[in-house]
Amino acid sequence: MTLLSITKRVSVPGITVILALACREQPRSSAQNAPAQALPPAPSALWLVGPSAEEDFLHASTTEADLRQKVGAADVRPDTVYGGEGSFEVGTVVYPNDPGRRFQITWEDQTHSHPRDLHVGGERSEWRVYPGVTLGTSLSTLDSLNGGPLSVSGFEWDYPGGVGSYNGGRLDTLWRRGNALGGLIRLALAPDSGAPDSLLRQVLGDHQFSSQLPALHALNPRVRSIVVRPR
Repeated sequence: MTLLSITKRVSVPGITVILALACREQPRSSAQNAPAQALPPAPSALWLVGPSAEEDFLHASTTEADLRQKVGAADVRPDTVYGGEGSFEVGTVVYPNDPGRRFQITWEDQTHSHPRDLHVGGERSEWRVYPGVTLGTSLSTLDSLNGGPLSVSGFEWDYPGGVGSYNGGRLDTLWRRGNALGGLIRLALAPDSGAPDSLLRQVLGDHQFSSQLPALHALNPRVRSIVVRPR
């Protein structure tokens, strides 16, 4: 709190008096003193799996011809899709030249009339799966969304970092087979580059590890692959 000096001229018949007044400056609230904060960006509306089926970008009945009409023929092209264990199959890539929106599709049939899986991979994407998981989402964030620990497979084998179970948590209730989104969403995580070998050695191979394991918790791997089965 500071004192401010204010001068005031007062006229009295035959006399001019200058008064020096002291007043206290009112303190600013903490909100006023805090620096201005930018508003958070609006949540993305690009849902591979949204809060409702109507908000999904495509569905089990969407054909490749439908996609060409929806996004334009230039943004729907043939592609080779990795299927795990060194296998590949012919599929489709959508938005091939836009890293933020790029995803791949494998099909149930050769006519490309029934999509089997949608694949998003890498470090970042504008695509989301409800309740907001995307590439780069951390293990600690998944734990929070789930309300409890996950089980994650070890790294450096054919299926590294796959989430094997949500152990009865909120995401298990939402995503497990037989529920609204049951069996539709598969995630795989990877540690950041340069992760300490002393931690990685504790979470390798074809084993399931709790996200509460100190080594896995410290690595805090991020989602690097999302596979969605359209509904």
